[in-house]
Amino acid sequence: PNGRAAAARVGSTVARSRSLAWSLRGLGPRPAGDDVLDRVRAWCAVAADPAQAPPRGADPDELATLLDGPELAAARLTVASLDVQLTRAVAPVAGGHHYG
Repeated sequence: PNGRAAAARVGSTVARSRSLAWSLRGLGPRPAGDDVLDRVRAWCAVAADPAQAPPRGADPDELATLLDGPELAAARLTVASLDVQLTRAVAPVAGGHHYG
């Protein structure tokens, strides 16, 4: 089977999974209304059909807001579900080290 057909089957399984929906629903919600489950389903749709629009990306400020409070596992799932857009430079940190 080709990759798109396999991705479509996985996406279909993900879309029907009650346990996945139960465990992801409400994680990493954004003001636009989508959450981790919505974004996972959207990424599955993109994998099956690249003509589908991917979920909207997040900039570092939005990501910081989404990660304020959740436990580590929820934070990791939130980050994994987003296409983080690193559009601004990160200022150097004292001691000469910088990240970005």
